[in-house]
Amino acid sequence: MSQPHYHTPLDREWVELMKMAKDAGITKEEVQIFLQKQGASRKASTVR
Repeated sequence: MSQPHYHTPLDREWVELMKMAKDAGITKEEVQIFLQKQGASRKASTVR
């Protein structure tokens, strides 16, 4: 069973950041890893 696909407006600043990352040679996977680590560290800091 496939998941429903929702269209949401993109934040223009976010899109620009992703373009800059791509131009700098940062891969999609590297961005995903970075964001996952940031999310994990934020969760750890709020648990205290």
